[in-house]
Amino acid sequence: HTHPSNQTPQQLKKKMFLNLQLRMALALFAFATVVQLAASHTVPASDTLMDDCPSSSEYPLCTATRATNQRVRREIRSLTAVEWNRIVDAMKIINSVSTEEGQELYGKAFKNIEYYVAKHASAQYDKRGDQAHVGPHFYTWHGSFILEYENTLLAVDPAIEALPYWNYLDARQTVFDSTYFGEDPTPQTNFQVNTGPFANWAITKTNDTAITALLEEYADTSSDNFFFDLPDTGFLRGHTNTQTNEYNTRYGSGRLLDVFVRNGSNPNYNLEVFNSCGSASTISTWWECILPYHLLPHIMIGGFDMLDTAKRGDIEDVATSPNSPLFFFHHNNLIRSGMHYIHNSNNNN
Repeated sequence: HTHPSNQTPQQLKKKMFLNLQLRMALALFAFATVVQLAASHTVPASDTLMDDCPSSSEYPLCTATRATNQRVRREIRSLTAVEWNRIVDAMKIINSVSTEEGQELYGKAFKNIEYYVAKHASAQYDKRGDQAHVGPHFYTWHGSFILEYENTLLAVDPAIEALPYWNYLDARQTVFDSTYFGEDPTPQTNFQVNTGPFANWAITKTNDTAITALLEEYADTSSDNFFFDLPDTGFLRGHTNTQTNEYNTRYGSGRLLDVFVRNGSNPNYNLEVFNSCGSASTISTWWECILPYHLLPHIMIGGFDMLDTAKRGDIEDVATSPNSPLFFFHHNNLIRSGMHYIHNSNNNN
């Protein structure tokens, strides 16, 4: 064991980084253990939730015409390079062009990323309760949210077939490389993602007035039910996140997630168990089944600064997690599972 005074600055830096990696791995392992325990605990289905709903006669009938074609959402690794580059290029436009300018160029379906981040955050921070998570309404809220973002993508580039999904349980080929989501960041880059097509992905600087204006059609911003406090950093992040990096950050490890689920060796996180969620008996049991699969990438990839835990990676900062490009592909996969549940429920009356 070499005394610190005998080590070069490069050796010290490498040692500090390895220690940081070890601490992060231990923290993530502890979290994964807790989530596995939660996954093994079955909560009785609350069928009365469905019984308490108002009768359908109180809602307007759907007058939409039947679709003449169907979008096909594919796993990102099944896309050709040309198809994937179209997705990336359209997302870059959504991340850099204002809604006003974008609607002039691409039509009313265009909304820029600030709209999507603020909409997601306001749903989570609603004073009446979380409108987008912590229950089976996760499916309907995020299903419409993903569809809205998909419509923006297709408005930018109609040649895009549909928004693809990312199934992280299929670890045959990592997506944490220069082709997809970039290598795991390091302390040397301040944990900023600086490789891959989404390198140096800018986080919006904004203020309360801008957010309120964005949400006029989504929430009654004058009511006591609406609140969203920005952190002092001035970035559109959760109010408890002290992260000051102006670009997308990840403190966790995508490669560690790959190892965690590789080859279906983990009994609580494998493709077979995930696929079984689509055969749940009720929407409540579907939600209970899918919940651990939803949480794992948020924590293991986003992570937090081990030396200052108030600094969190963007995908881990759940309220504003659409700041991370990963968000839309990961949640699209969860909605795919929900669609399987709907399909199976229809077949079983």
